[in-house]
Amino acid sequence: MGDEVLPVTDENVSAEICMDMLTQARDGVVIIDDRNCIVFFNPAAEKLWGYTGAEVMGRNVKCLVPMDIRQDHDAFIAHNRTTGVNRIVGTSREITFESKGGDYVSAEMSISTALIGPENKRYYMAFMKGVTEESHRKKLLDLQNTVFRSLSGDMMIQDVADLVCQGIEDFVPNSVAVLMLVTEDHRLQILSGSGLPRRFGAALEHMTLSDADVAALANDLDEASSIVWESYRSMGISLGLHDCWASAIKAPNGKIAGILALYSRNQHKGADWPKKIVSGAVPFCGVVIEQYEARQHISQLANYDPLTGFLNRSSLHKILKSMISRKLPATDALLNTSGLVQL
Repeated sequence: MGDEVLPVTDENVSAEICMDMLTQARDGVVIIDDRNCIVFFNPAAEKLWGYTGAEVMGRNVKCLVPMDIRQDHDAFIAHNRTTGVNRIVGTSREITFESKGGDYVSAEMSISTALIGPENKRYYMAFMKGVTEESHRKKLLDLQNTVFRSLSGDMMIQDVADLVCQGIEDFVPNSVAVLMLVTEDHRLQILSGSGLPRRFGAALEHMTLSDADVAALANDLDEASSIVWESYRSMGISLGLHDCWASAIKAPNGKIAGILALYSRNQHKGADWPKKIVSGAVPFCGVVIEQYEARQHISQLANYDPLTGFLNRSSLHKILKSMISRKLPATDALLNTSGLVQL
């Protein structure tokens, strides 16, 4: 005879068994009561957030949600309780939240709700599956594909660089991404970094890398962090920047072509995955810089004489034509008034 299948009864499927299943679930499970207070927080949830159950039990669940929606979170739940209209119950979505240690964690969240007890009080249960690593790999791949499509079209390099920095900032909330060129004379030139405080950006662009700096970067790309942060830490902190991950960008010919830096506005040190994002973005940032330099070179060839370095005849004609077209109406009026032009 095969294994005996027992009928499902109240005796062999008890509340205790259900609770044990939730406790041992590999996904994080969080249950809140009708007052939005946490009444269940399993070990997998403890691992995701870094809090123990004792630290969060009885507290409002907004202590776990992303900082930018924390203030309005109770109102969101109240709207669902009173109207039954919602956008997340019964669906699955990816969210990013801050752990106790200050790290940003990505997880796939699905929420269920039920009326419990004789008073039909509405409880909510969230299942959280950590997807940080695979999520970031997928997002980086998507961003890379977007960059390549943009470069193959007519988008300006400045706009492509802005797209890269915005994408990286979306991976790490409360951060500023900056893409810098290293010029032929070893000066830094910011290609994109709209969120960087102006005074800090000006300080970076006044920097000239020494031969020792360039050699150090060629030997270890991560040395970029000390170059664009350590010397400016005090200024950065005064302007609201508290940490930095950076990597040099090496061109195919071996020269240091640029630096990608990610500055954090969080006051506490996060984990190392922002560094992994910077490292993952460096290859396609290198392609952006290559395209920028290629277009600059083409423009130089099209407009300047390669021997003298002066504007070539074609460029001079364009400039003169533009100047004449701007002055013609005023010249015609003057000539007509003076009677020098006879129709």
